[in-house]
Amino acid sequence: MVDVPPSVRPPTAVEIRESARRHYLDLRDEEVNAFVGAAEKTLQLHALLEEIPQPSDRTILDGRDPGYVPGPDEDPHNAYAVKCEVSGAAQGPLTGYEIGVKDHIPVAGVPMRRGSNVFGEYVPSTDATVVERLLAAGGTITAKLNPTELGLTLLGAASGPVTNPHDPEHFAGASSAGAAVAVVTGDVDIAIGSDGGGSIRYPSAWSGCVGYNPTNGLLPGSRTSTLSNVGPMARAVSDCRLALEVMADGAPADPAAPIADTDFSRPEPPSAEDIRIGMLTEGFGLEFTDAGVDETVRGAIDAFAAAGATVESVSVPWHERAPLIQQCILLEGAAASYTSEGAGHFSTGPYDIQALENFAQGRRARGDDFPLQVKYAVVLGQYLADEHFGRYHAMAQNLRPEITEAYEQALDGIDVLALPTSAKIAQRVDAFADQSLESYLAQTNTPQRTFNTKPFNLTGQPAISVPCGAVEGLPVGLMFAGGRWEDETVLGVAEAFERDVGWDLEHET
Repeated sequence: MVDVPPSVRPPTAVEIRESARRHYLDLRDEEVNAFVGAAEKTLQLHALLEEIPQPSDRTILDGRDPGYVPGPDEDPHNAYAVKCEVSGAAQGPLTGYEIGVKDHIPVAGVPMRRGSNVFGEYVPSTDATVVERLLAAGGTITAKLNPTELGLTLLGAASGPVTNPHDPEHFAGASSAGAAVAVVTGDVDIAIGSDGGGSIRYPSAWSGCVGYNPTNGLLPGSRTSTLSNVGPMARAVSDCRLALEVMADGAPADPAAPIADTDFSRPEPPSAEDIRIGMLTEGFGLEFTDAGVDETVRGAIDAFAAAGATVESVSVPWHERAPLIQQCILLEGAAASYTSEGAGHFSTGPYDIQALENFAQGRRARGDDFPLQVKYAVVLGQYLADEHFGRYHAMAQNLRPEITEAYEQALDGIDVLALPTSAKIAQRVDAFADQSLESYLAQTNTPQRTFNTKPFNLTGQPAISVPCGAVEGLPVGLMFAGGRWEDETVLGVAEAFERDVGWDLEHET
């Protein structure tokens, strides 16, 4: 048997007792002593892992420039975590495209901060799978883009708020905020964000670009987050389609996902006359909807109908509760992700050990530096898991099949559901300046900004936000949602809307 190396040092009696207490075990002295004696032999099995080289089918290019953090003159909206240049293959469908990547997603050789100062100057040594595929298709990564801190706040990254390209006195959204800004300003052609409750779609709506959250399981989200789906953002649906086609070219995130020869390379969108749209009744008229949002979205759908699309009203009563059910899942999920060092325990992998260690070291050394909403989500989620044994997380998860079936039934005979992406237009940065802690935290209880987006994270159905107008000079997004694995249908409808109705994205920046 091999010797146990220092990295798997056997626990002391004190450490055995502490680990036991965390699991509500009060060990007798003889049990503790027996555990100490047995642990050394048990950990010799783990020592074998230190001797076996970790598998890697990733090709990491030498000499990547780590880039730099641009100043305010170059980055007036605080969209960038890093400006860089990582070139891909000489030829491919993305040749000539400049691509930005949300700074939750690893790009080898380029610092990754997750919007936070807690994790220091961590530099991944491997690319996320989606990044590999983008580079292999000829794309050039030119930016890591600021998320809000750990994706759990509205207020921005640790470096400050990410401001709206239409009006810097307003937020760009959360958490793929920097990605939305870089797309709208033209700093990148395509951005890759992540979406666990609307974090691609509602920043796209607030900032005025297209944001697509694909069917859950379609894209490999490994090395990004256990809570989020990866998806593209761009100024045109066709560029989202192209990025999706590239990133989906390989094994899906879920090996059991029932994908059969999905093809996103459709040359032309369908004619409006061939499209059937269901306006989701429960997505309109919310008590917290900003004035003008519903009218703008309805006007855009009416214009689509005038172009030939068939429009009817449909009802999914579950939509009134689905956002709150998803919120319950996310709360305990955030705590579980935090305590598992951002990696989770039940994914089929691959796991980024370097990222796991960085997360672990950062939260232990500087966890108090996390913003209030991160601390609140972690503490309350852990309380629920400990005090109520995961009961509420389990109850919420058990409702997912029934809720998914309700949306799928509503889609019977129609192509997509249509509703406002966000009931709110971009909020002012100074709206949070003088709020009490209690008022600030209360915003987490009602997901007003993401009320319409969260249900489709719960069901795993594809949904896209397209710009459809403006209220008070700030963009409004129209969301189309479709059935699971009907990504091509959703993209086709969005492209047809863009062609037949559209919205002028040009603006002063």
